[in-house]
Amino acid sequence: MTRKIFCYSVLIGACVGLGSAEPLIKNGEFEKPLAPWKLFSIKDTPATDRAVADGVLTIKAADASGKPGNRQLIQEVAVEAGRTYSLSFDIKGDLEKGKEVVVVVTTGPGKFAYFNRVPITADWTSKKLRITPKETDGTDAPTLKFLLGDLKGDVSLRKVSLEATE
Repeated sequence: MTRKIFCYSVLIGACVGLGSAEPLIKNGEFEKPLAPWKLFSIKDTPATDRAVADGVLTIKAADASGKPGNRQLIQEVAVEAGRTYSLSFDIKGDLEKGKEVVVVVTTGPGKFAYFNRVPITADWTSKKLRITPKETDGTDAPTLKFLLGDLKGDVSLRKVSLEATE
């Protein structure tokens, strides 16, 4: 009898746990502080300003660097190679230079598990990307990155979410 109760408790606990999984993207509504998102520039890329208001992150790029990866908005994500996910977000831009953002998942420098180019328009556009990260030999935690180094002007993001589909 005790064993049956234990087994039922484990089964119920497992079922309840399925519905309460942690979101794969944290702070996708861009509340202050911005953490766990990180925004940074590398090499000789001009400084990047940011503003957060009403669930919108606006990135203000003073100039383009010529390489997408020289300005990045990143967050570590718990994704598995071979499993399919849905990444959705709204994006718009007021750009003097550049017309797309590069969206990647990496597992180390140069270790791309996913790669896509997303056009940016002046009006809010909802994007939904199907992501199935591939196996890499990278050793870092998987990281979602919006690569913005090619852009000059303002890029706004809101409602970023990542969910497993299978």
